[in-house]
Amino acid sequence: MDKLKKQLHANLLKNPAVQIKKSVIWQFPMTIYTVAFYRVKRSKMDILIKMMLLTFEKTQIRRAANLSQLLLVEELFIEDLLKKMQRTGLITLEKGSYKLTSRGQEQLKTGLWKKNWQKSLQCFPTAQFTMSFGQN
Repeated sequence: MDKLKKQLHANLLKNPAVQIKKSVIWQFPMTIYTVAFYRVKRSKMDILIKMMLLTFEKTQIRRAANLSQLLLVEELFIEDLLKKMQRTGLITLEKGSYKLTSRGQEQLKTGLWKKNWQKSLQCFPTAQFTMSFGQN
């Protein structure tokens, strides 16, 4: 801090028209909060995902091929969405058939597709409103 103060004084005094009459130091007590949070992207649920979740809620589906025939959708799309829904925790594979999780039921009810991104840590410095003043 002292080095920075001396450097600032030297820079100001390079100009012969500048004169330092008084120097005041302000101090702000700081509190730093570190907060961990997950970023969530919300988007309107795709109709195919909604149809798949409703199917898992009402019937037992064991294979992607069965669901593909039932919904008249290419099996490749179904397999891709099944993997994505398992990764995000909407469905699980229990006893050979797909089941909705509580998260899957919640998102089906709201109609929103929520994707969690990576965990983030952020520091938030906050200044308190008490100040101390000093003179040199």
